[in-house]
Amino acid sequence: MTVVCKMSEVKQKRPDGLTAIALLWFVGALLSVLNGFLVLSQGVAAFPYLSSSGLHEWFSFGVPIEIVLSGLVLALGLVQIVAVFGLWTGKKYSYKFALAVSVVHVVLSVCFVVLYATAPAELGLISSLGFSVLGLAVGLVFLVVIWWYLRKPHVKAFLGVAEAAKQPPPLPSSPPAPAFREVSEQTGEEVAQAEKSVNADDGVEARLDALRKLRDHNYISEEEYERKRAELLAKV
Repeated sequence: MTVVCKMSEVKQKRPDGLTAIALLWFVGALLSVLNGFLVLSQGVAAFPYLSSSGLHEWFSFGVPIEIVLSGLVLALGLVQIVAVFGLWTGKKYSYKFALAVSVVHVVLSVCFVVLYATAPAELGLISSLGFSVLGLAVGLVFLVVIWWYLRKPHVKAFLGVAEAAKQPPPLPSSPPAPAFREVSEQTGEEVAQAEKSVNADDGVEARLDALRKLRDHNYISEEEYERKRAELLAKV
């Protein structure tokens, strides 16, 4: 029995570094979903009380912004889970997903840091600022690692985004030998007529002229032309 193996059907082994990144990023995605959901729930619950006169004015703009950012973190965490699945299984879409998610994560972390940094100290949001700074640091580390590691050739090959090797230009084909050169229909008629003239009982000059046409159209070789020419001249 002959076993035929196609290269496209051979499953590549997932790089170890990609396995580690996918596992760590999956944990990070779960934390993003959980944190985004909790902060979003707290913000929505506190939203009706923002008009109270006893609240600090920071809450009037800080909480709505926090709700929007938390919703984005929640959505980003879900997208990150999809990207992790693609990285784990070697899906092509996960390459761009992972690069984009790592950038957006850093942008959202910066927004949270700026938001909590504007809060007055008496509001007690220092811990939230600290967690945001920590999240930004972790996001920057993942950004560098992902953009560095995912762009390696063997990782791109596993994800199916490796650049195709440039094929060298084909060598120019050599021109066909004169003995095998194709003749056009018109040339074929001329050759046939010339062949008849050579074998006819016309004058020597006409027969020599017809013989030259056969040679010029490469219908006969130079040696055959000289031989037949000598035979015609010998008959004179």
